[in-house]
Amino acid sequence: MNPENLGQEELRQREEALRIKEKEIRLRELEMELNRAEQDQQQSMQPEPPLYETTKHEEPGRKRSWLRKLPKMIKFGLMVFSSFVLIWAATAIAYQIARIVLAAVIVGGICFMGYKLYVEGDD
Repeated sequence: MNPENLGQEELRQREEALRIKEKEIRLRELEMELNRAEQDQQQSMQPEPPLYETTKHEEPGRKRSWLRKLPKMIKFGLMVFSSFVLIWAATAIAYQIARIVLAAVIVGGICFMGYKLYVEGDD
């Protein structure tokens, strides 16, 4: 046999092996599809479990829940009230400080003008 025939023979064998593998793969795929179809049929034949009407569970004493929240509401109200008082006090103090500073600036300005006019002006 010459080398060309050997190459062609080897090529034919490889192609045949490839066709066999493709057939095996396709057969496996078909079997898996059949198995899935059978499982779906079995599942569809099983009856569904009964469904029951559900209701919300209410704790006894639920109506008085605002009494349990009352201390928190009182604390919140006191914090709001105290923050308003604090802001009011801070603005009142700032106003007083501003008045004192302004008065000191005015008095200092008048004193400086008097010094310039009467003390330095005599020289």
